[in-house]
Amino acid sequence: MADAASSTNEPEQPSTSKRPIVPAASFADVLKDLSKDDDSTQEEARWARSTQQQSDEARPSITRLFSSGNCEYKGLFTSPELTYEAAVPYFLRFLIDSEIKAFTWLKLPSDKYHIVSPEKRVSTCQLEVSIDVDDLLICDPVDNKEKTTPLRVLSFDIECSIPDKRDRFSSPKSDSVIQIANMVTTYGQAVPFIRNVFTLGSCSAISGTQVLSFEGEKDLLMAWHKFFVEVDPDVVIGYNITQFDIPYLLHRSHTLKLPGFPFLGRIKASPQRMPARDRTLFLECPGYEGRLILDVYHHIRERFPDLQGEGIYKLNGVSMHFLGQRKEDIDYLQIPALQNGNADSRRDLAVYCLKDVYLPLLLFEKLKCLEKEVKDAKDAHVPFNVMRVWRPCIEIAKQCLHAIQHQYVMADK
Repeated sequence: MADAASSTNEPEQPSTSKRPIVPAASFADVLKDLSKDDDSTQEEARWARSTQQQSDEARPSITRLFSSGNCEYKGLFTSPELTYEAAVPYFLRFLIDSEIKAFTWLKLPSDKYHIVSPEKRVSTCQLEVSIDVDDLLICDPVDNKEKTTPLRVLSFDIECSIPDKRDRFSSPKSDSVIQIANMVTTYGQAVPFIRNVFTLGSCSAISGTQVLSFEGEKDLLMAWHKFFVEVDPDVVIGYNITQFDIPYLLHRSHTLKLPGFPFLGRIKASPQRMPARDRTLFLECPGYEGRLILDVYHHIRERFPDLQGEGIYKLNGVSMHFLGQRKEDIDYLQIPALQNGNADSRRDLAVYCLKDVYLPLLLFEKLKCLEKEVKDAKDAHVPFNVMRVWRPCIEIAKQCLHAIQHQYVMADK
C-alpha cells in the first residue's frame, strides 16, 4: 500500500468524497466496456488474466510464456500473444488505480476497521488493523506546514577490524564488527534523544552517550538487533550504508550463524535478503520491510554531481563543504591499535564512530534530503523505497498513468 510513514510535508484533512477506486476488471471486461456491444465479446473467454496467486518475481516469466507462443491450453494461445499490463507489479497497480501516492494520508472510519489481536499480527507495529480497501478514505492536503509527522530517524555507523594485509578491504567472512554507533531523533528536531555505542571490549565513559560493551561479537550484534527493533525507526540513514554497513552486517551475521539477525523489518516473517556479494551495489542493498532507507552519500552524489576537489564525496569532504565541520582526526589504519589497546583507546574509536553518525544526521537535516526524496516519489507515483531499488518501475508507472489518462490499456513490451 502506501509507505510505512504517512507524510513529511504537511498533514491532510480527510475527504469523504475521495475513495480509492480499485477495479476488479479483467482485460475482457475492459473490451466489453469499450465496445458496448455484447455480441463483440463472444471471444472474451480466450482472454486469460494473470492473478495475484503469482508473485511479482514470477510474472515476467509468465508474460514470456504467452509472448513466445509456447503456451498451449485447450487449443488456445497457439501463437505468440501480446500481454497487456501483466508486467505491472501488484503494489503499483493498486497505487495507480486507487490514486494513492507515496506518503498519502489515509483515514480509516472508526466503524469500518477492527484491531488485529496480538497473536494474529503479522507485523511488529504497535497497532495493526484490518480494513476493506473500499472503506479507505484518501485525505486532501491542507496549508498547515508547521505540523509534520513525527518520524523516528535512526542514523548508524559500524567499525570493523582491519585485515593484517593492507591490500584488501575488511571482509565479513573474517573481520569482526567491533563497534556500532547510533543516534535517534524525531524528524525536524536537531538534537538526538538517543545516543549510544555498542563496543567489542570495554570502553571508557563518553559524556552524553550510553556505552554498551560486550566480550563477544555475537552478543554485540544480537544486542544491537534488539535495540534496532525496539527503537522501531521509520527512517534509517547513514553515509554509504547501502554499500557497506547494511550488507556487511548481514553477511557477518551469516558467518557467525545468527539466523535471527536479518529480521530487522516490521514484517515478522520477512527477513532481509542477503546481497550476492560481500560488497554490494547501491541498488542491490536489501531494505527493511516497513521502513525507509536514505543513504546520505548517494543522495548527495545524485543531487550535487558537480562538487570539485579530491575526496570531495567522502564524508569529511561533504561535511566541510556543507557544514564547515570535519570528522574526528583518526586514520582508519589506526583502528587496530585503538581496538587492541585499552578502554581509553576504544573510547577514542567510539568518539570517532559517533561523529560518523552525527555528521550524516546534520547533512540529512540541512539538505532536506527526506523532503526531496519524498517529492520525487510522489511525482513518480511510486513508493519511496522503489526510487532506490527499482528505477525501471518509475517508467512503468509513467506509462500506466498515461494509459489511464487516455483511456486505453498498455501492451507489454
